[in-house]
Amino acid sequence: AGRRHQPATASSFDTWTSFFGRSEHAASTTISYYDIGAGLGLLLDLKVREASKGRSSLDDVMRTLYRTFYKEKKRGFTDLEFRETCERAAGAPLAEIFDVYAATVDEWDYAKYLGYAGLAIDVEPRPASDIWFGASTQDQNGNPVVSSVEPDSPASLAGLSAQDEIVAFDGARVTQRSLAGTVNSRKPGDKVKVLYARRGTVRETEVTVGKKTERSFRITPIADPLPGQKALLDAWLK
Repeated sequence: AGRRHQPATASSFDTWTSFFGRSEHAASTTISYYDIGAGLGLLLDLKVREASKGRSSLDDVMRTLYRTFYKEKKRGFTDLEFRETCERAAGAPLAEIFDVYAATVDEWDYAKYLGYAGLAIDVEPRPASDIWFGASTQDQNGNPVVSSVEPDSPASLAGLSAQDEIVAFDGARVTQRSLAGTVNSRKPGDKVKVLYARRGTVRETEVTVGKKTERSFRITPIADPLPGQKALLDAWLK
């Protein structure tokens, strides 16, 4: 969920001021620069290989950075110097990756970049197997206490928040162990009376459970790749 709120550049910068003091909303509003960085590295590598017609790769970029800045200049490098090194290796501008994918929360065109290597990716949303409640909980003495709530989820729309202790569903007591089964015993669209405790006060709300969609991101080779696509894939997988 944080992917819709925080771009990669902000995640990297904010790590030093807020990551290690994460709030209960962090899972919904932030991303991991490790995960997002790996994805950007994938797109960047494929683009450098495609634009340079196989003459350069992200590996070459890293070697150039090491040699130029660490070995010769005895220092690190700036964001701009990294971008310039990548664009020299590619022999082309890389504005889409740096100005859009790294700096905004816009969706990435995985199909375009994987297509350079003759690969297809399944990004079609499909209904998930589980019923969607939208609140993650942690065990506190056997009781389910909300640790985070997904934005725009059934739990969020019903007013549940982090630190709420879920007491009962439709009058039946729930525990941390029984909560998932209780949720999944409902059908999409069912309205559930949820009893919960917040700061010593017992409250009740109505949650309309739903069905969340998810994407598999399954990658498969296309049936008839062009020679250039096959060559790029072979070199990339070596």
